[in-house]
Amino acid sequence: MNMSFVRADILKRDDSDDIPIPKTLVDIIGEIIPGFEQGFITLIQSDQLKDIHRSLHETMLEAYNRGMQVKLVDMSNVFNPHIFSQYPNINLNKLLKNIQLARPFQMFQFISIINQLLMKTESATSKYLIVVTDISAQFFQAAENADPKTLFKILDDVRHMMGGLQKLSTRGHTVIITNDNSKKGATVLNKMFSTIAKIHLNISHRKQVREINLVNHPYLPPSKRLILLQLKRKRRKKLESMPLTGFF
Repeated sequence: MNMSFVRADILKRDDSDDIPIPKTLVDIIGEIIPGFEQGFITLIQSDQLKDIHRSLHETMLEAYNRGMQVKLVDMSNVFNPHIFSQYPNINLNKLLKNIQLARPFQMFQFISIINQLLMKTESATSKYLIVVTDISAQFFQAAENADPKTLFKILDDVRHMMGGLQKLSTRGHTVIITNDNSKKGATVLNKMFSTIAKIHLNISHRKQVREINLVNHPYLPPSKRLILLQLKRKRRKKLESMPLTGFF
């Protein structure tokens, strides 16, 4: 069988439905990746997720503008519909109807949601943006006082959950996962999640520096960026005006 070489850049299609990184997220991570790739899982690990979660609202809006359905599994309860009101020319009601939100409070509920998504997308023609916020949050709550037997069961549930997310990505859907890597014991889960993420960003902070590590990417090499953070100056309290006689 004859084989021939092809240019590697052909693998990166210009007409793909990749979602560009919103400016608010570029301010956090720089231009280390061009966007959220269709058909892949993007894992963003950070010890400070608040601003990242806020910027993902803009990603959901971009997905909506591209005709994609948005499925949000909000493990950390960060979805805020009022954020969308700051963007002009938006039909807010129509946008919110296109975002399907689930807030599981236990691991088995999360697994049930993933299984429902797998059934819904089995023959779906439209593409989904699937966002999971702080994916390990429920794990640490469930595992806090668990005995070894229960802990192994929970870890097995996590593997099952990751397998479901992998299936969703192979069906061409865009999957974004965030994970808090500052929690005690997060190292094990970080390694587990990184095995399924074709795009893996690890963000950490120390003093006035933010370090962004691109661990995995389908066509970019691993890299590291350092972003200097501005010092926050404490505001001085204004001295109340007082007549001269007030000092005596």
